[in-house]
Amino acid sequence: MPVHHKHQSVPDQVFGDALDLLCHWQYNDAAFEIPPAQKHRQKIHTLLDLLFRKLGLIDWLLGQLCDLGKCRRDLQCLLRIGACRLLYGEILPPPVVIDTCVRLASRRFSRHQANFVNAVLRRLQRERRQLLEQPPEPMTPSARHNLGSELIEQWRSHLGPEEVARLAELAQTPAPMIVRRRGDRAAAPENASPAEALLQPLPALPWLDGQSFFICAKPREFLASTAFRRGLFYIQDPATALAPAMLQATPGEKIADLCAAPGGKTLLLAEAMREQGLLVAADRDLRRLGRLRENLRGTEAALTVADAAAPPFRRGGLDGVLLDLPCTNTGVVRRRPDVRWRFSRQLMARLTEMQQRILDGAAPLVANGGRLVYSTCSIEPEENEERIRDFLATHPQFKLERETRLMPGEWHDGAYAALLRRKP
Repeated sequence: MPVHHKHQSVPDQVFGDALDLLCHWQYNDAAFEIPPAQKHRQKIHTLLDLLFRKLGLIDWLLGQLCDLGKCRRDLQCLLRIGACRLLYGEILPPPVVIDTCVRLASRRFSRHQANFVNAVLRRLQRERRQLLEQPPEPMTPSARHNLGSELIEQWRSHLGPEEVARLAELAQTPAPMIVRRRGDRAAAPENASPAEALLQPLPALPWLDGQSFFICAKPREFLASTAFRRGLFYIQDPATALAPAMLQATPGEKIADLCAAPGGKTLLLAEAMREQGLLVAADRDLRRLGRLRENLRGTEAALTVADAAAPPFRRGGLDGVLLDLPCTNTGVVRRRPDVRWRFSRQLMARLTEMQQRILDGAAPLVANGGRLVYSTCSIEPEENEERIRDFLATHPQFKLERETRLMPGEWHDGAYAALLRRKP
């Protein structure tokens, strides 16, 4: 159970709250999130972001010092937090890290387990250099790459060893903050200029279709700027522009984004349509709809709760449909480092079934000659190219006009999009 913060030091509070969040992630299938109102949110984010990026090596090192697999899961989480701070921390001295973890173990577990935590972390502090320089046994691929073992096997099944190594190395560093200038809002010079001084234009990428993306070197200052608060810019990875550019929505059309939250792709569609025509943004999760509503504030998009597998719209009534489907998120492991430990073939099988149901449910909405764009932030063929082949085999009224798979790069995430057109 969470402990009260009263009379606790900041390290005690940060480690305790980080332990609660890590345990929640460990026990649940939900994506990892830190609540916006979380106390010491930035410190907790820094700690757990680094932990997820280095978890393979951390677990391997702890496994040399104890039988980690036999520890209760919440005790495993505490050892990982302590090891992360000992190995990569630059703020807290090692004795403070160890003492904080021991106090936490004593409060949460027992004196016996607190002594165990103390012994393991002190040994790690003394022996870590020797363990790394003269390992008693070969490192596992998961420890070398800091990726989940099933994800490594999956990538090896369709990517060469050099590409797997490149992706693993890329995933060790946080993704840069990229922002897009909203094309539907005139940027007042007196407000935009100070903000743009904090931005650098993104190198040209072929799918951006004239969109203005920028690298933000000083996120904290930029987020406090008048231009950002007025909505002149939107935080958005360039890969998210691939699918809307492929759909090519135009003014006066009837378009639906059926898996719309959090809304970045819908915004691009709204700008392309210039507030002319009908744009529907749907999502089945009522909680996500609140964020979608906030991000689409000021646009003419109609918001609704709807299941994309059984959308409540007239058959043949839409010129274009965008499906940005739930997926394994393997194209965004750099931005969401916990994803690398969640991936499994079993999860992918469940998701591909859902993807097929949504495709089957959305297809009848497209008018003759209309377009359907299928999109994911996965780089797995099973969720992308193979899914489209299976769809075309059972829907001969559609033809594939174009498909693109983006591999993660320095300035963008990975993504896939396919443009399908219903035959006249």
